[in-house]
Amino acid sequence: MKNALITIAIASYNNGKYIERCVESVIHQTYQNLEIIIVDDGSSDDTFSRLEKFKSDKRIKIVCKENGGLSSVRQLALEIAQGDYINFIDADDYLADFYAERMLSKILQDKSNVCVCSTLFINELGVVLSGETNTFLCKDSKSPIYVNPQKLSNSRDTEIKQLHLSDSWNKMYDVSFLKSTGVRFCMPKGLNGTDTIFNRLLVLHSPIYSTISVKGYIHVIYNSSAVHRKQKNLLKSFLIISEKTIEECEKMGIRHQLDDYISRRLYTRLYIAYIDVYKETAGYKEALSKLSNMYATYNNFVNEHKIKRIKITKLMPWSVLIFTLMLKYLRPVVPVYIKIREYFV
Repeated sequence: MKNALITIAIASYNNGKYIERCVESVIHQTYQNLEIIIVDDGSSDDTFSRLEKFKSDKRIKIVCKENGGLSSVRQLALEIAQGDYINFIDADDYLADFYAERMLSKILQDKSNVCVCSTLFINELGVVLSGETNTFLCKDSKSPIYVNPQKLSNSRDTEIKQLHLSDSWNKMYDVSFLKSTGVRFCMPKGLNGTDTIFNRLLVLHSPIYSTISVKGYIHVIYNSSAVHRKQKNLLKSFLIISEKTIEECEKMGIRHQLDDYISRRLYTRLYIAYIDVYKETAGYKEALSKLSNMYATYNNFVNEHKIKRIKITKLMPWSVLIFTLMLKYLRPVVPVYIKIREYFV
């Protein structure tokens, strides 16, 4: 399939300021057999006037829809895609010119279902964010990475961590494989985790992955980025991800094999959600109150869905281990610990 058709699906919402840079980076790829789908989610800015200059490129399809959130945009693109492979990217980011070619070469070489590349993070001034970039580095996989329930359950598996399942923009997917799984983008509008829930459900279907070290995707962090948005309600997103994961596991008959995985993922996300909420608290009393409310919500969810209780183990990351011990024995100290941790990290 050296002449495979690649769909590059661009998600846009009021990205007029950046859309030209993104599209330019796509149309000038070294690999040219592309279908370029731009799905606009009800923009009210000048996105459409800025796209006029690209209408002569017959590879480009512009689809307009009512605002429904990122999941609805990604899912619509997947449903109408004609390509053999698909990449999902965001209109305020852009691609290295070799992105599609290098990803396709690796996915064909390994006969894999998904290929993951390293990501370059920059701020809106173009300054490289080394911390985030280093976190999203991949190594060149020497052979295909086969994922199964046993591998997922191994909390120390370094290959799983390299797959960066929180995002879709650093990945190329085999369309036929995606459609065979029935996995959909399904995070409700207004909540973070559109790509996370998709990849966390997809990984249950034992995909074959490849990874490449080159930084093919350039992710720009703006002051208005979702990562900086206040009141993200991450715990609600994480509970939805856990619930959908449980449903998918039960449908596939692998729930019993992944009980520890489900428990560990949910509990770690409780920790992440609390740190995010803590940043928006007015003081100690509010921080402690929110912790208690979140922990009660977590406990109710665990009981309702019959999830295993998290086990305290030295294999936990040290930050999660300390959080766990304090939550169990010294809950009033947790806000103080988070404050100290945030100061030094």
